[in-house]
Amino acid sequence: MSVEMSITMTGQGSKEAFAELYSLTSGRIYAVVLMIVKRPDWAEDIVQEVYIKAWQNAQRFCVEKGSGMAWLSTIARRTAIDQIRAAKRDMTGKDGIKTQAEILATEIIEDTDTLTADVAECLKTMERNVADILALAFFSGYTHQEISANLGRPLGTIKSTIRRGLRTLKACLGT
Repeated sequence: MSVEMSITMTGQGSKEAFAELYSLTSGRIYAVVLMIVKRPDWAEDIVQEVYIKAWQNAQRFCVEKGSGMAWLSTIARRTAIDQIRAAKRDMTGKDGIKTQAEILATEIIEDTDTLTADVAECLKTMERNVADILALAFFSGYTHQEISANLGRPLGTIKSTIRRGLRTLKACLGT
């Protein structure tokens, strides 16, 4: 059974289809969540929450709008980012986010299991502050406004740094 069919049948209340959906996708969903949160204990809890949301919202899934895996991955990404943001409410001040950016960027660049070797190599060639901001935006779940406020840089500067970093990454990857 396909992922899309499993979701559709789950939306109709089929527990067997839900079990099949979990079997087909749980490994990939766990990997997506772990890449974002970097903590296995959190990842396990978040994956459970993702499948609860999938069960509750499967009837809303529309095959015409995208693949089942993309739908689940979106739920996983949003749930993981929500978890990170909730945990970060305790972190205050520029030093907390700046230190986290440096640590996170280093972990991401050095952890080629998380990224393909090509992406890791491209990040290594970037200016450090650009790699830090990309890490905060795409791997740690901060919004542009949060990065701007916490780093004390104008929002436009953060946005242009992210755009420039993504262009550099795209050029480096040859896509």
